[in-house]
This record gives sequence, C-alpha cells and structure tokens, in this order.
Amino acid sequence: MGGKVTAFGGRLLDARTKGVAQKYVNSPDSVVYHKDHELYGIYQAKKAMSKEDCVYMVEGYTDVISMHQCGIENVVANSGTALSVHQIRLLHRFTQNVVLLYDGDEAGIHAALRGTDMMLAEGMNIKVLLLPDGDDPDSFARKHTASDFKEYIASHQTDFMEFKTQVMLKGVNDPVKRAEAISSIVKSISEVKDPIIRATYVKDCSQRTGIAEQTLINQMNKFIRSGREERARQEEREKAREEREAPPTVQQAGPPAAAKVTRELEQLLVQMVLRHGEETAFRGLDGGGGETYDLTVAEYIYYDLQEDGLRLLDDVCQGILEEAVTLVQEGNNNLLDHFIKHPDPAVSKLASLLGEENYRLSESMRIKMEEERLRAQVEHLLLDYRLDILKNRMDTLRKEFMAAGSDEQRLLLLDEVKKLQEMRTVIAKRLGKSIII
Repeated sequence: MGGKVTAFGGRLLDARTKGVAQKYVNSPDSVVYHKDHELYGIYQAKKAMSKEDCVYMVEGYTDVISMHQCGIENVVANSGTALSVHQIRLLHRFTQNVVLLYDGDEAGIHAALRGTDMMLAEGMNIKVLLLPDGDDPDSFARKHTASDFKEYIASHQTDFMEFKTQVMLKGVNDPVKRAEAISSIVKSISEVKDPIIRATYVKDCSQRTGIAEQTLINQMNKFIRSGREERARQEEREKAREEREAPPTVQQAGPPAAAKVTRELEQLLVQMVLRHGEETAFRGLDGGGGETYDLTVAEYIYYDLQEDGLRLLDDVCQGILEEAVTLVQEGNNNLLDHFIKHPDPAVSKLASLLGEENYRLSESMRIKMEEERLRAQVEHLLLDYRLDILKNRMDTLRKEFMAAGSDEQRLLLLDEVKKLQEMRTVIAKRLGKSIII
C-alpha cells in the first residue's frame, strides 16, 4: 500500500509456458509478506480506483502491466490466489464496485466464481466480464486502446447474479442438479447484508429460474440462520481456545496486563496519527542519491514499524494507519474529520473516541502533548511499543522453555531470549529506562 517492495514474483514469458508445471516462482511467506494479504498493483491503482469508483480485478501480473500500458490504471491482481477477506477489505477502502475481468475459458469462469460469496458478504457490488475465448486481459489490452477497452467492458459486463445463473444452469436438465445449482445461487444471495439488495436479487432469481419467490426466500432464510449459528460456534471455539492458551490466574477480571498495555500503546499511536498525522515532522534520507525528503507523522510511524516487519495487532488501528498514509500522500489535511465520518462504524467510533481533546487512557499511559515536542513523542511511543512487543515475546519464550522436552529445544529458546534481551537493553537505553530481567 505504501509503495514498498515486500516480495518478488518471476514468470516464464516465452513459449515454454504452455504445459509447464511451474510457470510462476514467488517469494515465500515471511514476516513482511503474506500473499493473501497483498494485491499486486494496489499502490499504483489507488488514486484511479478512488477517482473512477471502480476496480478491475485480474489474475496475473502481466494483465495488470498490459492494462496500465493500455491506459487503464484502476486494476489490481490477486496473483492467482483465492480472494481473502484481507484483500477485499483493502479494496473496500477505495471503492465497493468490482469488475472481475478474466478470460472466457473454463479456468476463467472458475476464477470468477471463486471467493465471490466473501465479496458479497463484505458489501461489494460485483460485475463479471469474460473476454472472448482465446483472449486474456493482457492480450486484449495490447489489441485495444483504453477507450475501446472501457467501452467493451461497459457493454459486455454482467451482474454477478445474472452471470452465476447463466453459468450454473446452462444445459442443466437433471432436476436434482438444477436444484443444487439454484441452491448455490440462493446461498450467494444470503451473504448480501443489505436487505433491499437481497430482496432484489431474490426477485431476479425467481424470474430467471421459474421458482416461486417465497420458496427462494425460505431457502435463503435457512442459509442466513445456518450462517449465524456457524459464526456463533466459531466464536465459541475461538473463546475456548483463548481460554486454554491463557496463562492460569487466581482471578482474571479483564484482559491480561501485557495485552492491555499493547492495546493502549497502539491506540496512542493511532491518536497521534488522527491528531497530527498530516503534519510534516520528520526528514528521511534517500539511500540512492543522498537527498533528504519530508515525512508526515503518519508516514513515519507506518514506515518505522514496517522496517521491523511490525504491524499493529488491532485490525481497526492498522487499517486507520494504512489509510492515513494513503490520504496524506494524496494531500488530505484533515485526517481526524475523515475518520470520524468514516463509513466503517468501528473506525468512526474509535476515531471519535481518540479524537476528543479530553480523551485519556490509563494513568500510566497518559501523554501531555504540550510538554514534549511532537517528534520526540512519536519516537518515544514507537520505542515503547517495540519494548512491549519484546516483553510479551520473552514471556512466551520463558513458558516454552519450561515446557520444552529436550536440551536442544531449551538451548535454542535460550539463544533467542538472549538476543531479545540485547535488543530490549538497546531500546531501554534510548528511552532512558532501567530494565530488570
């Protein structure tokens, strides 16, 4: 999102791609790269997505590159992976209108159907366009201008429900298979959160399939109830797992102290972003030419954490930080107002709380803005955050040491603890704190 390289992808480009088992070679997952969290081209596409209020989703790197060369910039690729909630929410920050753009063969149809239920559940409006057989977005873009390409998309794209109905019911005469296909379509409709849109889809499905509208509604309600029950069971499982993994305590009246400190530090960092994120307070050094450049508070916090492979543990806080960086780079000078009016209620609620002038966290975490310079406060907060992350990791390692089954495991754990202690001491010196190990 910030334009930094997180991984590499290689692809065979010549005739050897036909029938080759491994066409692509990608960087493995790491602390800074999770393939299902990334969208190829998102940094180059974000301005165009906001301007056009639409994004074209393609499969591969070369599709994105060719469409850019054709003049279409609001395009990203999911790099062949099944769409994840992380990727969908990344797109939703810029637009809720997605056009799935794939070639017209069987693989393209399968790709268009994959992950769409999750997109509907996240409130996305989905259109589908299958290109003429034999063409993919890469080859089609090289044959057409941007205006021709956009005109073709506008005249040939179809609503997702229409597309799914056509694909799943085409040539199906067996009553059982037809019922299964209609049931799959109704399940997709049940994922839509907006009741008006859901009712419109049901009416349309009834007209296309010849099934009574009330029958479809009854089936849809079953899926909705089943989904709620499954989510409730999942929450119970997660809660039970957390309770099993939590350290034993005599009486636990709230979240563990370490988790509470980390959460408050994250909220302090986000509070700094909301109140001062657009202010230029730092100067960076370009490693290439030795020139300096200005950094806003939001950019400095984001890049400083990213250099150590860190992200805020709270998804709402991390989302605000990432979006703030994008906004300041686009010239937004009132981050607080933007996030208070944010369409995501969780973001709006947190921004309203942290933006209040009289807002304070626990006594030990308070900051007096008027007593310290902004730059020193940001640096101090980031160091405090790192110190807390290290402390939590060391606590975990000590528990693993006690449970280790061999001397070899204990030696490895001790080696990691020693490295973390050294890092902790360095940070503590910068903070002027005494650390008791």
